[in-house]
Amino acid sequence: MPPPFLKSATYRNIIAGIVQPDEGAIRLEGKDVTIASPSAAQRLGIGLVHQEIALCQDATVAENILMAAINNRRAPLMNFRRLYIDAQKIMDLLAPIPVETPVADLSISNQQLVEIAKALTLECRVLMLDEPTAALTETEARRLFAIVRDLKARGISIIYISHRMAEIFN
Repeated sequence: MPPPFLKSATYRNIIAGIVQPDEGAIRLEGKDVTIASPSAAQRLGIGLVHQEIALCQDATVAENILMAAINNRRAPLMNFRRLYIDAQKIMDLLAPIPVETPVADLSISNQQLVEIAKALTLECRVLMLDEPTAALTETEARRLFAIVRDLKARGISIIYISHRMAEIFN
């Protein structure tokens, strides 16, 4: 394990496969794993939602979710109709947002939910949320906490990165 003085970004980047640790081990479900790249992290079921929104504003919710799926799978073998249906099912878990909605029409908090949906479409078992409430109002943050609790109840492990200590214990 890296020394405790390292910043949270370092831990996040190691778990996400963005950087390699100099020493130590990463254990997932009781087994040592090597996370050599972000795609290796995705294959292991590790999803990362960055603090900054990284959506194509000119595309719909479904198109943004499908782009994440395409990047993670071999496109010629994909069933796009099935992925579209799955995108709506995932969004239904998070918020009643039709997947035909242009991302540019969504609030920042709903765009963040689309970011979470992108990670969930990759069938993540571990979801890292990096400063997820940084741009949210108190009401939007409470809604996000309810979604995080629901994801935990569904068996998804959450790594919650925040400088707001009260949030961590919420």
